[in-house]
Amino acid sequence: MNARKVVVLAGILLVSGLSMADWLWWTNDTGNQQWTDTGNWTAYPTLSDDVVIGMDYGAGPVLGAGQTGYGHWIHLTETTPAGSLLTIDGGTLHCNDHLLVGENWGSDQKGSLLVNAGTVNTTLLMVGGGTNGSNGTGYVQLEDGVINISWMLAIGGGYDGITGGGAGHVQLNGGILHAVGGGGLVMSDHGSLDITGGTLVLSGEIADLTAFGNVTAYDGNGSFVYDFDGTHTTITAIPEPATLFLIGLGILGLRKMRT
Repeated sequence: MNARKVVVLAGILLVSGLSMADWLWWTNDTGNQQWTDTGNWTAYPTLSDDVVIGMDYGAGPVLGAGQTGYGHWIHLTETTPAGSLLTIDGGTLHCNDHLLVGENWGSDQKGSLLVNAGTVNTTLLMVGGGTNGSNGTGYVQLEDGVINISWMLAIGGGYDGITGGGAGHVQLNGGILHAVGGGGLVMSDHGSLDITGGTLVLSGEIADLTAFGNVTAYDGNGSFVYDFDGTHTTITAIPEPATLFLIGLGILGLRKMRT
């Protein structure tokens, strides 16, 4: 993160009366991108620390199998073209409060969370926008594993789904996105969610997921299946027949190539 950004943030912290010791920064000084390497942090994060991951996409931290990372508030934010990236590759991330993917620190902030396997536990997952509904662009992709959200999933806006210019997208390709807290799913008109695999679990009985905003199945080429167990609704997606036929042709073609 550049010096100008650090100076601005330092000013914000001093005005708000927060201790600088509470804010820990990802540095990737070793170059190995390992979250659990203490040499990659200004100080190693615990559940009581605010964590800032503000380096470019190609230098972001990775949590591998058997590894565990912690933070109180975790901020993924950078102004480079790709923004910052946190990759969960079989490990476990515990965020005690806010996990903010794409922040609202000035203009053109971007952040991404990629979960290939493993577990993310957080109270709030905010994808794009910002805590006050301001700008910031966020992207979350779940390939496998679990994201557990105990309060709110907010996409493209603040707590009330109002955006100040930011945008957010969640791509569910596999695994389980578990958002059953009292805050539920909140989405601004700059937010979107697409399901091609895996399951989304929300509280209450839900019959029309698109009522939350721009929610699609297979990028608009599929439909949703709802299963209400009396407390939660589990939502999956299936492709439309034409898309399913094309997928079948692709699989058949692969089999022929292997024979």
